[in-house]
Amino acid sequence: LTLVPIAGGSCPASAGLAPVAAEEGLVLHVTWVYVTHVIVALLATWLALRAPGMLLVLLVSAVSVWPLSVVAGGTVWALVPFQLDWWMMVLKSVFVNILPTVPVLGCIIWRWQKQARVRAGYCVYFVLWLNVMWTLGFLQLKNDWVSLVNGLTALSLCISLPVRLYALYSYDVSPFRVQNGDIVLGYGTSLSRLVCYTVWNAMLVVDHAPGITLQDILFWVMMFFFYYRTGSVGRIEDYFCTARPIQLGAYLSAGDLMGLIPFFREAQPPPSLKFNAHPYFLFIVFMNFLYSFYVLHWEMYNLWNSEAGGIMRLQSEEREAEHEEAKFEMRIQ
Repeated sequence: LTLVPIAGGSCPASAGLAPVAAEEGLVLHVTWVYVTHVIVALLATWLALRAPGMLLVLLVSAVSVWPLSVVAGGTVWALVPFQLDWWMMVLKSVFVNILPTVPVLGCIIWRWQKQARVRAGYCVYFVLWLNVMWTLGFLQLKNDWVSLVNGLTALSLCISLPVRLYALYSYDVSPFRVQNGDIVLGYGTSLSRLVCYTVWNAMLVVDHAPGITLQDILFWVMMFFFYYRTGSVGRIEDYFCTARPIQLGAYLSAGDLMGLIPFFREAQPPPSLKFNAHPYFLFIVFMNFLYSFYVLHWEMYNLWNSEAGGIMRLQSEEREAEHEEAKFEMRIQ
């Protein structure tokens, strides 16, 4: 990638975004990776509404790529079978493709009753909590301020989510509800926390591979699609519990399958642009860290104040959802 001149001269390498040479073939290979991820995300979005059972089968079956590659004598992304990094990717595939997607899609496919949906909701949010928490174990491998401050934001996010879930439990609000039998709405993530989470996740991966931030764009697009497709029955953040597990499962499944194809596997990823050495990104993660305290403040306020606007809204929507669910069950009978 050649950085074009800017006003006053070229961008200096000392700014942290050093020019990186890239061959045309490499650009083509990596671009097709992004295009494939978008196509798979679109397919998963359509299946989530039209054929959730088929989507669940595809996501769960994608885990079999790893043992089947060993049987066939191949490799996924050149990872040596049974080595530590291979096992880590297998566990990640199980963790992402099965643990959160089965509860979310199960609420739609098998029409679970309220108590089962409550358990499914807490299960999904626990998995999403672990998805943030496990990254703190890698902070010791980092030696820059951007990663450190971003890690503190992760810690704050790991505190705010249990606080909100405890508030829901205290005021008898279910974390999950099924709307019209075809979409799951979740109350475990506020919009402010979702914004903070998005910035944290993007800054977590951008230094390793900027293209991975595509996953953050895709789950927002998926949420907006669900929001408008279902008649805007909830708030945009309520669709996160459905969009994120499906999008992340589809993203990882597509990545694993592409790892079997020589066209993708033989292409080396583009070099890092060293974003974590740039002061602007330190500014972003620092402001996001401060913002995480705003998120935590309102989650604690909702916990302590039973008349808080957020809790009262959720209680009202819970009663309306139970009424609508009863009418929906009568129609399908």
